[in-house]
Amino acid sequence: MMDPQPSSKDKLRYDAATRAREFEIELFWKRSLFFWGFQAAAFVALATTHGKSPGLAVAVASFGAMCAWVWTLANRGSKYWYESWEKKLQSAEIMLTGPLFSDIEKPKEAGRWLSGKRYSVSRLAIGLSDYAVVFWVAALVHEVASPWLCCLPPILVRIMAILFALGSTIYALVLRVRCVQHDDPRRPDA
Repeated sequence: MMDPQPSSKDKLRYDAATRAREFEIELFWKRSLFFWGFQAAAFVALATTHGKSPGLAVAVASFGAMCAWVWTLANRGSKYWYESWEKKLQSAEIMLTGPLFSDIEKPKEAGRWLSGKRYSVSRLAIGLSDYAVVFWVAALVHEVASPWLCCLPPILVRIMAILFALGSTIYALVLRVRCVQHDDPRRPDA
């Protein structure tokens, strides 16, 4: 029995899914760049206002937290849409080309320290935007609590800073594990 030839409708579906997926990935990075601009501006404004204008510093930290929150939600929305088009592309490619996009290539030097790894770049971006939310909430709490921080023993303030740095390091290690893509593209966590 011979395989049926793909129809022009199948080719149109494949082309549309390819273009839409590429467009969604492009939008993902454009949106991230857009929010990075707000994050950078807020960080400069916070550094400028810290200690000089407490009310304004709280407002700036609130703005930074809100921008980070919207950024992390936008990242998740973008990832949803490009994964949706990716699935449509994978089903359309079977009829036209066979498994190209869904066929996972093994890296040349698997397991080596400097070899390529299959990290999900979009997951890493989502993880970074989540971290930005935590950073801005911590900055907001710091700005609100700054009148009382001077009353704390310096060792306690230093311990809080060390705990934040330790938490950041642990989060980076968690991202390293959670953002690896697996060999099976049908896995929901891929």
